[in-house]
Amino acid sequence: SEAGDGDGTSCGSRVRAVRHPKCPVCRHGLPSTAIRALCAEQTIAALPATCHHCSSSMQRGSLTAHEEVCPRAPVLCAAEDGGCRWTGPRAEQDTHEATCVWGRAEAPSVRIRCRSCRTRMEVKLKCTGKALKLECPNPECGIMLLVPLNIIERA
Repeated sequence: SEAGDGDGTSCGSRVRAVRHPKCPVCRHGLPSTAIRALCAEQTIAALPATCHHCSSSMQRGSLTAHEEVCPRAPVLCAAEDGGCRWTGPRAEQDTHEATCVWGRAEAPSVRIRCRSCRTRMEVKLKCTGKALKLECPNPECGIMLLVPLNIIERA
């Protein structure tokens, strides 16, 4: 096996070095990659396990596949890169994303009056990660206002 022998080396690597990649029992060539203990892998895969999200019981070998689709697993909104900070169970993701303003093809906008040029305008909202960036579309003005996300109600 490739398990350590207590001295920091594996049995397989020592046999390869001394026996010129041949098994000491049958004299067949050894692969250059690690030798897997399939019996141990199958035994471990058959052990009982519990999903961390929904507490369902299953075999350990099925746990990873289950957790990738578990309806109670926490997920992020698909519009996370666009500014949405919603996190919730997978079962609620579709409902949230159907109404998420950040998931729209076009960024949401608000009507404001620019502090600098005093013109009324519709401003596109762009998220910078920790703050919301409001940009005046007037090229002569060019003002940007950063509003911290922690004071904006989550979608």
